[in-house]
Amino acid sequence: MASVAKDGKSKRVQFIDPESGCRRGISLGQCPARVAETIARHVEELVSAKIRGHTISSATSAWLSDIGNKLYERLVKVDLVEARHKAPAVTLGQFTADYIESRRADTKPRTIINLSVSRRELVRFFGEDRAMGEITSGHAIEFRSAMLGRGLADNTVRRHLGRARQFFAAAIDKGLVQKNPFFHKQIKVAVRGNPDRRQFISREVIDRVLAVCEDDPQWQAIIALARYGGLRTPSETRALRWSDIDWGNNLITVRCPKLERLERHATRTIPLFAELQPILLRAHAESPEGNDFVIHGRLRKGCGNWRTQFERLIRRSGQEPWGCPFQNLRSSREVELSEVFPWFTVCSWMGHSREVAREHYMSVPAEHFARAIAGEIAPPKIRAESVQSVHAEPCKTSQDQGGEDGKTAFCGQKMRGCDTLRTQDIAPYTPKGSRTPVSRMRT
Repeated sequence: MASVAKDGKSKRVQFIDPESGCRRGISLGQCPARVAETIARHVEELVSAKIRGHTISSATSAWLSDIGNKLYERLVKVDLVEARHKAPAVTLGQFTADYIESRRADTKPRTIINLSVSRRELVRFFGEDRAMGEITSGHAIEFRSAMLGRGLADNTVRRHLGRARQFFAAAIDKGLVQKNPFFHKQIKVAVRGNPDRRQFISREVIDRVLAVCEDDPQWQAIIALARYGGLRTPSETRALRWSDIDWGNNLITVRCPKLERLERHATRTIPLFAELQPILLRAHAESPEGNDFVIHGRLRKGCGNWRTQFERLIRRSGQEPWGCPFQNLRSSREVELSEVFPWFTVCSWMGHSREVAREHYMSVPAEHFARAIAGEIAPPKIRAESVQSVHAEPCKTSQDQGGEDGKTAFCGQKMRGCDTLRTQDIAPYTPKGSRTPVSRMRT
């Protein structure tokens, strides 16, 4: 029979060992009486099973699987249960490599590359053989500081931390670790906009680059689709087909590989802008027979090198390459469209929300500064109609205007000659029980 005994403020469960016949106890420390009684009841079940040789009840079995290691080890010391089987510690290098390999079937190649780069950073700092269960939030903060200390950009560090969080979340799902060390208030994973890298690329600048590649219609199409179509490059440009262009209605259906996993975001429709039309018509005329992709051949196979080739074209035009070359072309188009169309139209064409546009795309063109300094700010239009005075000419009814129905109309609507009523034609209203008209009362 197991019982609960008090030892000062602490409690302990006492029972008779069935093999030695001696009294033994399990220290519980300070705990509520109800908890101590529950433990005593399960201990009594374990002692009974040991005496009679039968299996323990399902309730006690579930209780043993739920209790912590500390209490379980105390049960082991009094020979009531067998020691828990400890699974071999999973190493960081092996688990992350297996995880990346398991994602190849349902993940885009670029995502696999990004995961591999983040894995390399983790292994570089922690080591291949580091047990994942040994990594704490303090270690994760040190990992973040080390990457920043090496000069990595803040957004790059955030992406690595986000993928590290993804690795540990998968380990938790498999029951290999208990806690994700990359969930901490000091570890931020959301990528922020970087205004220092945002730059408005004027039409004059991009036209000089287009002139350099005049003999290459595909490169003209790539540049124009980014600058004048606002397409994500290279993903959306590479996915564009000639069958996606509705020449009759001047519309383009843009396929969005980045967001195709989200409902209603796999495609969007944009206008076939006037700046795009001649360039795409020329590229279509020179496209090989039977080819449906706008970008084909060697450019389609080597799209990972587009940035390097684009920067060469910029230098050939006599200009220095700017940061984030294709991203800044897309953001420049959004700035232009925002000056003409409402935000919800522009965001629909660009394929993102207003918050994303504000955080990552919108920039102030140098032209705006020049126009403001030169005073080229158009004042708001003033209506040509002058405001009529309250003391205007008397209201004329439809009879005075020769109307046919002889009915009085509302001023400014059916009765053209009626602009307002004279105040002297309106008798002041005197409330019941008052000697002073409302118009003469003090306010």
